[in-house]
Amino acid sequence: MKFKRFFFLGNTPFAGLSQREHAIALELARRGFHVTFIEGMPSLASRLRTTGRKLVSTQAVEELPTGSQTDERLQILRPPLVPTFFRSSWVPTIDRLLFRRWFVNHFSNNDWSDSVVIVTFPYWWYGFVDRSWFPGAMLIYDRCDSLEMPSRNKMALRRMQEAETRLLADADLVTYSARSMESGLRTVYARDLLFLPNAVEESMVGSLPASPRTTKQRVIGYVGSADERWLDRSLLLQVAEHFPECKVRLRLSPDRRFATQLRRYPNVHIIPFLRRAQLRPVLAEFDVGLLPFKRNDIADQVNPLKMYEYAAAGVPMVGTKTTELEHYADLVHLAHSPEEFLELIKRSIHSDHEERRAERLRFARENTWRQRVDTLLRAIQ
Repeated sequence: MKFKRFFFLGNTPFAGLSQREHAIALELARRGFHVTFIEGMPSLASRLRTTGRKLVSTQAVEELPTGSQTDERLQILRPPLVPTFFRSSWVPTIDRLLFRRWFVNHFSNNDWSDSVVIVTFPYWWYGFVDRSWFPGAMLIYDRCDSLEMPSRNKMALRRMQEAETRLLADADLVTYSARSMESGLRTVYARDLLFLPNAVEESMVGSLPASPRTTKQRVIGYVGSADERWLDRSLLLQVAEHFPECKVRLRLSPDRRFATQLRRYPNVHIIPFLRRAQLRPVLAEFDVGLLPFKRNDIADQVNPLKMYEYAAAGVPMVGTKTTELEHYADLVHLAHSPEEFLELIKRSIHSDHEERRAERLRFARENTWRQRVDTLLRAIQ
């Protein structure tokens, strides 16, 4: 393989919650490739907003302290601070000038002929960089979610859509995480498409858990975002109300309104954000893991990371029936209504057995980031 370097134009900070783009970058570095990861541009407006949230909620933590980077093959770079929100900036021209000056200072003498550039956040193609910035490199666009997910408003979504159109015109390969994305991508992209769903770290896959607990208080758990555009918050509240005898453990960052609603239920416990390595013992305590999505286009394009994490702990799962989760109906109990969702939780708590737990662990072992990167490297070759 002539390619020796991978260059990521990412969205999320490495110091925050572990995401798909981080997992792929880390696995490539473990393989001996030199990996450079450029985070999304930080903004003064975002920092002020985060500080304000922390003043009203101790759970409003969006970024963890920066950890030390032990792998010398992985370089993480943070662009300069911009005045307003990066993806919905009031002054995008200033953002572009700041980034371009910073980029030229770092990479003006770079030889791109042995590099693969992976773009996980199409907004970079909205006037920041284009194909001419990476002469000789292979360009991959990794579509991991609906464009609405990283777009906080209509202006940001419009920019994201325009950027993706330009990016699709330039990309040598497009990877995508959810099957429901394929038909839409094929209408606008005539070259290679690669289905590359999410996965889990090998280190998180446990051994066969002991028999279901009978004496300890049962735990119903959820790990993920609190964004009400795709999370069915009312369904989580119904779970808390319907199962007062169970502990409902939620690892999320609720806004003030949602936090107030959750505090009404004494059985709800909100877990502070944890690094991926700290998550495994938390998941091991779950008797049921929840996937409470709304039924909309955003949720239909989500291949949930949490599904693989629950499976790695052998945890039974109950989810809302979405277009994507239908493909995992043999793994996840899918509900068509709130009433069925609650009934499936009850059934999962009382009827789980060793054979089903072994199946979930087998699914996790067959869906690791190591295997995903194997697939990616074969496609690149």
